[in-house]
Amino acid sequence: MGERSISFYTNDSNDSQLLINPRIGFFVINNLLLGLNITYLNIDSESQFYIGPIIRYYFGDNPNKFFTYLVLGLSVAGNTTSDVMGLGIGYNIALSRNVSVNPIIQFDTGVFSKRTPKELYVGIGMIAFIF
Repeated sequence: MGERSISFYTNDSNDSQLLINPRIGFFVINNLLLGLNITYLNIDSESQFYIGPIIRYYFGDNPNKFFTYLVLGLSVAGNTTSDVMGLGIGYNIALSRNVSVNPIIQFDTGVFSKRTPKELYVGIGMIAFIF
């Protein structure tokens, strides 16, 4: 599985943000994916880099199905390092045998957020399954 997300937006406080989040993983058993999550976040010229494992479990046997996941790892921002954890749920919408779209809701703890160590994220990603 390969997934990527790139977003750029400005919020109410006029912070410009760029997020690049590629993921790669392998199904170790039916419906259980283990992989690597890499995140680069830039908020008003302040950069953060995160790397760590992702564990994702899909429910059911249909191509369209719910999943839940956990991301863990280390975040580096300047000279500061922090532990990071994210918990999420999503839905796999199969567009073909090898491509799907995944709307997600994720709760992060750590330094993904500039103002607070906790953040709720709603997003969408695209996945390419390579067999």
